[in-house]
Amino acid sequence: MKYLIPIAAILMMAASSCGVQNDTEWVYMDESGCPPGWVEDGDRKTRQNLEGYLKGNNIVPIKIVVEGSRQIECNDCFCFTGRRFRVKVYESQVGEMVWFGFNRE
Repeated sequence: MKYLIPIAAILMMAASSCGVQNDTEWVYMDESGCPPGWVEDGDRKTRQNLEGYLKGNNIVPIKIVVEGSRQIECNDCFCFTGRRFRVKVYESQVGEMVWFGFNRE
């Protein structure tokens, strides 16, 4: 009986840490004149498209935020529109997000 409590505590700690990802990080992408295919005029549709794109590539977006408003002064790929796409992901997936063109905050 005296061994039951320590064994139970060890099992609970092992089960609670098994496969759990707690550390998160924000990444961002500034919209340019050559936006990715998931970008739409409306923020809601852009968030939906981005979420589907990321999930389709096995990335779990915890939160997606579209900031700013589009102000097109130039359509070249090096011109930024003023919109920024921020995505909160698990720290283990930041490298994949960078590969997709996002930057660490």
